[in-house]
Amino acid sequence: ITGNNWMAVGDAAIAFDPLSSHGISNAIYCADAAAKAINSSNRVVAFGKYVDTLEQIFGTYLAHQRELHEPLQLV
Repeated sequence: ITGNNWMAVGDAAIAFDPLSSHGISNAIYCADAAAKAINSSNRVVAFGKYVDTLEQIFGTYLAHQRELHEPLQLV
């Protein structure tokens, strides 16, 4: 998601299923978080936090997606 003096933002960093309706809100959130990381006095730490945050967001999204797409268990 980041490298030496670069970072991916929005769908370039993490992409959501269009049916989830997270794309626009993710792009806005990522742009804000990216701007804060870029303006940080310690970019190495800030970029690392950016990556950690996006990984956490995407992990939560994937967990919710699995729950929504699991077949119903009839008892």
